[in-house]
Amino acid sequence: MNKSETVPDEEQFAQWVEQYGSRIQAYVQSRVYDFATAEDITQETFYRAWSARDAYQEQGSPKKYLFCIAERLIIDYRRKKRPTFFESDEVQSAAEPVDNDRSPEQNLVLSEDIQKLRSAMELLSEVQQKTLMLRYYGQLSFGEIAEIVEMPLGTVLSHCHRALEKLRGILGDI
Repeated sequence: MNKSETVPDEEQFAQWVEQYGSRIQAYVQSRVYDFATAEDITQETFYRAWSARDAYQEQGSPKKYLFCIAERLIIDYRRKKRPTFFESDEVQSAAEPVDNDRSPEQNLVLSEDIQKLRSAMELLSEVQQKTLMLRYYGQLSFGEIAEIVEMPLGTVLSHCHRALEKLRGILGDI
């Protein structure tokens, strides 16, 4: 394999940012609960990928590679500072997208549902949270998730199934 096949060039890297940037940021934000921190971690993810481009070897999808970097940065962040939920409705609403097509009542119900979901997610184990977030925010396959969390595929499937069952029990019909 020659060097040009393994090292992402600027154009290819720009495609990575465009293609995976919003998914990675959504995943990170779902794990750290802070928009500014999620932006920082997302930027650091791409910075580290670009800095390590000479050592990059195509061994699967770049999406998995980028999510692995993001996950390690989340772990580092959590070791340094235990994340908290938004302390005020003002901060929380600033981080949520505004939908002008909904009535204020619909937005309020949605906001309450989001808070219930966040509270329910906190009741899951760390690996269950991570598995669900990678699956639904990151849109990764179970095989890719297994590689990122370094667990067998069957274990990842089991964690996802148990997490969804637990959420259904907690949340009911939401």
